[in-house]
Amino acid sequence: MRQELQHRLAPVLDRWRAAAALLALSLATAVGCGDEPPPAPDPVRPVKMFTVPGGSNAETRDYSGTVKAAQTAEMAFEVPGKIVEFRYVEGSEVPEGEVIARLDPRDYQTRVDSAQATNDNNRINLERAEKLVDEGALAPIERDRRKTAFDTSDAELREAQKALEDTELRAPFAGVMARKLVEDFANVQAKQAVVVLTDDQHLEIKLAVPERDLAGQRDRSRTLADINASIEPVVIVTSMPDRRFPAALTELASTADPDTRTFEATMTFKPPDDIQVLPGMTAKVVIQVPQDSVSGILIPATAAVANDAGGSFVWLVDTTSMQVSRQPVELGALSGSSVSVKSGLEGGEVVVVSGIGQLTDGLTVRRFER
Repeated sequence: MRQELQHRLAPVLDRWRAAAALLALSLATAVGCGDEPPPAPDPVRPVKMFTVPGGSNAETRDYSGTVKAAQTAEMAFEVPGKIVEFRYVEGSEVPEGEVIARLDPRDYQTRVDSAQATNDNNRINLERAEKLVDEGALAPIERDRRKTAFDTSDAELREAQKALEDTELRAPFAGVMARKLVEDFANVQAKQAVVVLTDDQHLEIKLAVPERDLAGQRDRSRTLADINASIEPVVIVTSMPDRRFPAALTELASTADPDTRTFEATMTFKPPDDIQVLPGMTAKVVIQVPQDSVSGILIPATAAVANDAGGSFVWLVDTTSMQVSRQPVELGALSGSSVSVKSGLEGGEVVVVSGIGQLTDGLTVRRFER
C-alpha cells in the first residue's frame, strides 16, 4: 500500500522540483542581467557661511560692557534728624526738584522763629539808632554796635532758614529712586546717604578699548562729533539682540590702564520709550572702523584658502543651488581675525568660513545650525 502511494506521487514531486529549479534560474538571471543599483548621493555638508559686505571698506568691531546710569546720586540730608516721610518707593520715577523724603522740621522751625524774632528786634534798634544819630542824640559808635548786632542776627536767621529747607530732600535731576538705604522713621546724621537716585533715561557703557584698535588713529583736529559720525556706534543689549540703539562717544581716555593696556571709552545712549533698559544689564557697542584705516573688502581669515600656485581662493556658495565653487582672490593685510580682499570679490557674495577642508567644486552644502 505504501509503495503504491509513493509510486503515484513520484511524478508530482518531479514536476514540483522542476518548477522550483526553473524559478531559481529565472531569479538568478534577472539579478545578473538587471541595472546596477543607483549610487548613493553625495552628502550635503553643513558649513558656516559669511555674507561679504557690499562693496564697502568698512569693518565692524564690538566691545562688551555693562549698562550704567549716566547720572547716579547717593542722596543725603545736610542736617541730622528723624525721617518722617518717604514720598516715593523704590522704582518710582521722581521729577526734578520734587521732595523725596522729609525730616521732622519742628526743632528747625523753632530755631527759625527765634532767629526771626531776634533779627526783627535788632533791625528796630538799628533804625532807632540811625534816627538818633541824625538828630545828634546818639553817638555814631552806638549805631555801629547795633548795626553789627543786626548783621549777625540776620546771618543766623538765613542759616536757620537754610537748615529748615534742608529737612526736605529734593531730586537734583529727573530719575528713578533706585534704592532706599535706611528704614522709615530712622534717625540719620548729616551727610548720611538715605536713597540712591539714578537717571534711567540717559544710560552709558564704559568700554575697555585695546590699544591696537587706537594705534595710528590719533588726530587732534578731530572732535567727538567727527568721531561719532565716522564710527556710527550702536548699542545692542544682550537680552534684546534684535534691537539697536544709537549711541555717542562722550569720553575717551588718553592714557592706557597700566594693567590691561586698554583705554577707557564712555558711550551714552537713550533707549526708546517702548523698551526698558536697566542699569546692570550687559550689552555690547558695535562701531564702524573708519574706511581710511581698512584696505579692501574684509572677510573672516578662515574663509581664505591657499592654492597650489601660491595664490588664494575662497569657496563661493550659489544660494540657489547651494553648491560651492572656487573663486580666486587677491588678499591684503590681516586685521584682527579678518583679512582684506583686494580683488576677486565685489560684495554681496556668500562664502564658506568653516568646514572647508573637505569641499570640492559642485558639492552641495547647507548652513550649519548650532
